[in-house]
Amino acid sequence: MAARELTLTQQMRTHDPAHRCFTYYTATGAWPDLSNSEDQAKVGASVFAFVNIARFAVPLRVGLALSTTPWVDDNIVQPRSHFT
Repeated sequence: MAARELTLTQQMRTHDPAHRCFTYYTATGAWPDLSNSEDQAKVGASVFAFVNIARFAVPLRVGLALSTTPWVDDNIVQPRSHFT
């Protein structure tokens, strides 16, 4: 990943309207009208939900990584230790 590249979660945190609109579009199938306060509220709610789901996934990813560590050590690291 390049130093200037941002993850999707980091992009959402920048509060860039284009990213908010894309999230809204993928959820509803229609582009929001940002001059309408109701659509602005819907976009904000969808971004809030997306960020919370992303935050929920972090512990699951850590748990998956920790649970597969013994398998990786036994099947990948140890058999290739003779190369060093």
